[in-house]
Amino acid sequence: ATYTWKTVGSVVGTGSSLSVSPGNTTTYQVECTSCGSCTATQVTLTVTPPPVKTCPGTGSLSYERWNNIAGTSIAELLSKTNN
Repeated sequence: ATYTWKTVGSVVGTGSSLSVSPGNTTTYQVECTSCGSCTATQVTLTVTPPPVKTCPGTGSLSYERWNNIAGTSIAELLSKTNN
């Protein structure tokens, strides 16, 4: 058997299998010569692009430094001043 792979009428490969990396959805047709009763078939390969990951590029960062703090409760700690 001889296999001919085509897309939009152009030959893109021969043989019993075809490896492709299309950037868009593409229909491939394979024609078989001397394959008995099967002469042609086609398959549509649907390409789904990966999701685009974005980084916001903006934001805020808060940093506080507390020295010499001590206390036995949250209220007591909150009443202290930042040294």
